[in-house]
Amino acid sequence: MGSPLLTTRKGWLALLAVGLVPLLYTVTYLGAFWNPYRLVPHLPVALVLQDQSGAARAVAAALPRRWPVRRETAAGARRALRAGRVSWVLTVPAGFGAALAQGRPAPLQVAVDPGSNYLGAVLAQREAEAFARGVAARLRRELLQRAAAGLQQARAGAGALGDQLNRAAGASRALTRDAAGLATGAAGLAAADGQLAGGANRLSAALQAAAASDPALEGLAGQAAALAQGAGTAARRADALAAGGRQLAAGNAALSAGLQTAAGAAGRLAAGSGRVTWFLPRAASPLRLQVTAVDGGSSSYGQGLAPYFLGLSLWVGALVATVLVGGGPARGRGRRLAASALIAGLQVTLLAAGALLLLPLHPRYPAALLLALAGIGAVDWAVMRLLVERLGDGGRLLGIVLLVLQLAGSGGTYPPALTAGFFRRLHPWLPMSWAVRVLRFTLSGALGSRVEAAALALAALGGGALLLTVWGRWRLAFEAPPLEAEAAELPGTAG
Repeated sequence: MGSPLLTTRKGWLALLAVGLVPLLYTVTYLGAFWNPYRLVPHLPVALVLQDQSGAARAVAAALPRRWPVRRETAAGARRALRAGRVSWVLTVPAGFGAALAQGRPAPLQVAVDPGSNYLGAVLAQREAEAFARGVAARLRRELLQRAAAGLQQARAGAGALGDQLNRAAGASRALTRDAAGLATGAAGLAAADGQLAGGANRLSAALQAAAASDPALEGLAGQAAALAQGAGTAARRADALAAGGRQLAAGNAALSAGLQTAAGAAGRLAAGSGRVTWFLPRAASPLRLQVTAVDGGSSSYGQGLAPYFLGLSLWVGALVATVLVGGGPARGRGRRLAASALIAGLQVTLLAAGALLLLPLHPRYPAALLLALAGIGAVDWAVMRLLVERLGDGGRLLGIVLLVLQLAGSGGTYPPALTAGFFRRLHPWLPMSWAVRVLRFTLSGALGSRVEAAALALAALGGGALLLTVWGRWRLAFEAPPLEAEAAELPGTAG
């Protein structure tokens, strides 16, 4: 006789459904997170602009337009971050522009909340650091351009200084030549003066001789002519000496003007060099990025993903318990509920004890964590009992499908903003989304403003599932056929 699992339509449906589970898991999870880094710019940002300088407004204007940016006050941004409405906060503090003007590294502040989503905080911090590097590069280019302008000024000043020094050297050489000519003229004037004095002496002697005899008058005329010639020579030497003096004065004036111009060029050289030495060191690090995690947040990957895995393990535990205690008709339902509830209680107890004793969780609210684990475990138990009691093996398969969807859509790993559009829309309606939110609050204090709604949603789901399980009268059980049909009792096996 053939196997009912292989020869009946129900058997083939069961085989197909089970065979599709690995494919469903792979396609669903990878499809949800195929390239989350491409979607990082979709993470919402809060901008706090505490400085109104032009440099601060330039930072705000540099935010990419595709980013979902919302302007907030410091207090409003902190509340939005703790509530999970934004993934990070960018603050341009007061004094940002003044620090740049004074040549100090300007502070730029980034705040993230690893407690609300650890991987989201890591990616948001990387995005913020990349943005800060872009702003720093732009400021660095501006400072280097100013340094280049100072360098050009210094170069121009150095060129002008060289030109003026060359001119001053030429004027100095001309002055030297004029001084030499003046000295030669002075020597010639002295010689002419000596000749004039000699002629005067001879004229005096001749006049004395003339007084003694008339023939001496002829010699007197000759001496007078020589004296006149000496006087003319002296006059010419005096004119040459005066011209040399004027040339010397003009050369001295040119030298003085050249030196004054050279002093101005030296000042421009000093100013340009000063601008270069002022801007270049500040271009190396124009910004100082300060990254903080609000209230400490989750300090490690394990702490950050603990809410996700705690919620996941409770759902898997409730699903596995249905293998031991399956569904069935109304008769015996109470016994099945009691047995499965004991198993669920054991699972929660062992999970809580093991997680707290074996892992460095350090929950912020330990009592709330224990209460949350018990409540979430009870909700998952109630949902899974509803599925197997009303749908049989089909309910267990549906529990697996819900598990796969919640792995991708609960926001336990990457933020919903980094998942595919289908899972972003599905995220608010998944039980594990609510469970992760509650567990994050108990572990790190994050999402405090949203934990109450999540707890109420879980309570409503668990209560509704339990009511439908106990008092519902419908049952659409799909039971997979056995591998082998029930065979007649073999000979020799009786008694």
